[in-house]
Amino acid sequence: MLEHFGGLRKDVRAIEETVQRIDQRLEKVEKKVDDFTDFECHLRTLEDIVLRKAS
Repeated sequence: MLEHFGGLRKDVRAIEETVQRIDQRLEKVEKKVDDFTDFECHLRTLEDIVLRKAS
């Protein structure tokens, strides 16, 4: 019976490590999305400036 709990502890530890890796990857993706959003905002600002100058 104790062997069963030992195996469960290992499984839980492995799951926690996997969740931690997924969380780290998610943070990287969120940063990339934020960077893209900032870039897109800058492009729209530049587009507005160009359109105003052109008219």
